[in-house]
Amino acid sequence: MKVKQITAGLIAAAVMLEGYAPLIATNVTAEPASSPVFNSEGLWLTEIYQNDVDRSKKNDKRASSGYEPIQLYTSTTDLMEFLEVTSTFDEPINLNDKFEIYYGETPLTVTDMDGNSDIIIEKGQPVVLWNYRTDVTSAIPTEEEFRKALRIPDDAIVLKAVCGLNWTVTSSFSIKSKDDGSTVSSFKAVDKLDTVDGYSVELKIPDIGSEMQVYRQMTIPSPGYVYSGQMNGLVNARVPDQEYAKGVYITEVRPNDVSREAYFGTADDYMECVEIVNTTDKPIDLNKDYQVMYVVKEGSRKPLPMYRFISGTADELTDEDCIVPAGGTAVLWCYRKNLLTGYTSFPTEADFRAAYNIPENVQVFAFTNQSGLNNTNRAFEVYEKNGDGTKTLVSSYSYYGATDCKDNKSAELSVNPEGPEMLLTAANTSTSMGIVK
Repeated sequence: MKVKQITAGLIAAAVMLEGYAPLIATNVTAEPASSPVFNSEGLWLTEIYQNDVDRSKKNDKRASSGYEPIQLYTSTTDLMEFLEVTSTFDEPINLNDKFEIYYGETPLTVTDMDGNSDIIIEKGQPVVLWNYRTDVTSAIPTEEEFRKALRIPDDAIVLKAVCGLNWTVTSSFSIKSKDDGSTVSSFKAVDKLDTVDGYSVELKIPDIGSEMQVYRQMTIPSPGYVYSGQMNGLVNARVPDQEYAKGVYITEVRPNDVSREAYFGTADDYMECVEIVNTTDKPIDLNKDYQVMYVVKEGSRKPLPMYRFISGTADELTDEDCIVPAGGTAVLWCYRKNLLTGYTSFPTEADFRAAYNIPENVQVFAFTNQSGLNNTNRAFEVYEKNGDGTKTLVSSYSYYGATDCKDNKSAELSVNPEGPEMLLTAANTSTSMGIVK
């Protein structure tokens, strides 16, 4: 956290990579040497996280707010800011021989975690440049803690990027060629537009030029995951050998319900909800086998225990047997009966099902510990619990209300074979809870 300037159901096939059409000449004369050409090889900024959350012991209030605990430190400054870069060169490159990376006008000293500057990068390999805070006098995170906190996959490289500065909330970054000083990749991450405290911006390669384009704004940081949609057809999709995705996936989010004051007495959002699908060949208990999280921002994740409605009662709940059958769908209802006041009546499960025409064979579960779903920028995550007490992120989506799911609309999602971040297939669409396309 800063106090500074204001300023991806089943996968039917492999991912179709985005292509591009060749530049067609309109006459037979040669193009001037200065004409722009389509991008091919380069080193690209693919994610920027320049505004980390407060991880200090002094200011931590996560436990009292119902959030999952995180590793804490003495320092109150930002400790886990990062850049993600990806190479599209066909051959391996030595990063420091070919390029220099800048924060504004300040060059970053880039080394591996042991201080070595001889760094070889393969094509398509995710590289995370951690703003390693040598200016902080108290203990800072270890590489293991940094990787764990930000869920960085093992195949991603983590490097130190040292400049001795806390990056500002609006920051410019660039990658320049050492051969001729030209800018290869650049982006200005603007606070409250591209990113905000605890959120990053994912970038994609433009057809022409060095200025990166926004792939996803206001998203929960995902360093080490670079998707083919960001690569403009220059890198093959990193798809597992298996044909089908196996797990529990978020397939629709509706965080901004229509007013139902005429029915229930107040204008509060009564029926905000999320749709999930179990693509495995076995039933999944959402409380025992998996864990659903509501994410306010990086480092502030609230576990959502699930409850089912006991048959024959209006609103009696139990946390036993909250099971999504093999191949089945479920709708998770943000059930606020004990958190709202002023209503004349509260919707029952039957009311909720009728509002969205939810099929009878689709389970409806409730989570009761979250007072509404913010309609601007928040996220949902689904983790599979491992036998050793750890958990693995299977599915995630950061919704941005302004573009994804406005009032009375949903965001429909599909499985991303390259990683846990779901793909947005339809924004601001009519809600179809329980029906998965």
